[in-house]
Amino acid sequence: MSPSTHAWPPLRILVWGVIMVVVGLWMGPRFILAFRPPESYFFDFLQEWLSAKNYLAGLPVYIEQTDAMLRHTGILLKEGIILHWNAHPPASVMIALPLGHLSYRDAHLLWNLISFTLFLVSLAIIWRELKFPLSPWSLLATVGLILLFHPLYLHLHQGQLNILVLFFITLAWWADRHDRVGWAGVALGVAAGLKLYPMFLFTYFLFTGRWRGLVTGPAAFLAVNGVAWMVLGGEAFRTYIDTIIPSLVSYQSSWNNVSLTAFWLRIFNPYPEQKIVAWVTKPALATLLIWASRGVITIAVAWLTWRSYSQATRDRAFAAAIVGMILVSPITWSHYFVLLLLPMALLWMRWPVGWPRMVMWFVLIPLWIPDNFFTILAVGPAQSLAMVKMQHDLISPVANITFLSALTYALLALFVLTLVCPAQDESPPASSPSLPPS
Repeated sequence: MSPSTHAWPPLRILVWGVIMVVVGLWMGPRFILAFRPPESYFFDFLQEWLSAKNYLAGLPVYIEQTDAMLRHTGILLKEGIILHWNAHPPASVMIALPLGHLSYRDAHLLWNLISFTLFLVSLAIIWRELKFPLSPWSLLATVGLILLFHPLYLHLHQGQLNILVLFFITLAWWADRHDRVGWAGVALGVAAGLKLYPMFLFTYFLFTGRWRGLVTGPAAFLAVNGVAWMVLGGEAFRTYIDTIIPSLVSYQSSWNNVSLTAFWLRIFNPYPEQKIVAWVTKPALATLLIWASRGVITIAVAWLTWRSYSQATRDRAFAAAIVGMILVSPITWSHYFVLLLLPMALLWMRWPVGWPRMVMWFVLIPLWIPDNFFTILAVGPAQSLAMVKMQHDLISPVANITFLSALTYALLALFVLTLVCPAQDESPPASSPSLPPS
């Protein structure tokens, strides 16, 4: 059945009804508990909270987190359990400052309530713009899929930032669709100010000739960071650039980094602390392949974007740019997959029925399910659990190149599917298209 069909047959309603009951009983309580961490448990949002506490105490927002943790909570955590530094840019630290007035658990809860609301708003924008059929049964299926979307659960569990980035990227896409290109650039500039990797999406503005977005976007990026500079001070930026960014290099070959950078580093130049055995140690080859693969992704996005001549083809180009963005990012964790909302929705609406749709699900399901499924296949349950604490044995080249790289392969396959996704109007005009309005 086509995904755009409004009427559901009784059997389909029954199947989804049973699925919803099972999913609700299985994942519902766990999903709700992810919003607020248990007592004495700390997750990634601790980075923002500690920086906020530092600021309120008159300290630099970037100090060693073990020291900050002891100062603000009286708890001494071993390094390795907690990151040495807050790894997030100053602008993202700035927006979390008000939460420093709350306890960690309450701050994590409030952040997640805001994040989940923005996720639903982003989903609603995409749903409306792509004209998804709206019925009680489609909403039922959507609730079930949300509960099963492990990257979203992981995002809430850790208190991550990417839903905020998703929201601004979705606003940029919406504004671009409505020829408000200047505002699209502003939204994308804000997203890039919060986390640097959305800068890749300016490729879309460049090759569609959306010149106004290329002016307002960088201006918004500078404005966001200018405000952060005034609030946090220049020392925060110097520490972030000179100390924190270099400290993150070793994570580029991490076993759970699914970017192309990590893929090539794990094969040819893994960092020793990641406990991965290289096929052959060739640092220069790893660097060459990283930049070559980034170049291929960028050229593919640029080519598709340059050939866009209608709203439908621009939708496809923007979606491909999103997938390309997380492939070329130096570090991409599985909770980044919340950013794939638009590419996934576009495939759902436009991908042909029959065996091509089976291929689509074969690609999407690995991005939907818990990522430890693949680590268990790679090294077994005991070692998979040990990997979370970096206490695992050496990972063999075969395990690395097969199951441990499965999510990278799924991302690459999603990128290809998005590139070839049918547009609503595949026939270009007889004459060469003029540049779209900027």
